[in-house]
Amino acid sequence: MMMVMMEPWRGRGLPVAIILCYILALPIDLAVDQIAPVVRDTYFRHSTTIITAYVKLGPFIRPLLIQIIAVSLVCVTLRDVWTDIRTQGWSGRWRFRKDSPLLPGVQRPRAPEAP
Repeated sequence: MMMVMMEPWRGRGLPVAIILCYILALPIDLAVDQIAPVVRDTYFRHSTTIITAYVKLGPFIRPLLIQIIAVSLVCVTLRDVWTDIRTQGWSGRWRFRKDSPLLPGVQRPRAPEAP
């Protein structure tokens, strides 16, 4: 989450991920409903205590927010790679020689020519 919060505020996907990370950083959990109290005997001083538990919203919402953050970062990365290859070309980039081609008919990168 800290690395996502340090990303620049650009495009649409990065602000979504940044805002959701800040929301996840809040130490707030909303109670939806109370579970029936349970009476238990304790080992400390041999007394009886009442345990009250709540159903909270956090365990249901947090995994969804984490998945949305991951998907938005993946979409931003794929778009950046796609625009980079569209503007600078593919066949002259030797570092992509072992990658599979993005589209059928795209030529594989060729070795750099010696001057």
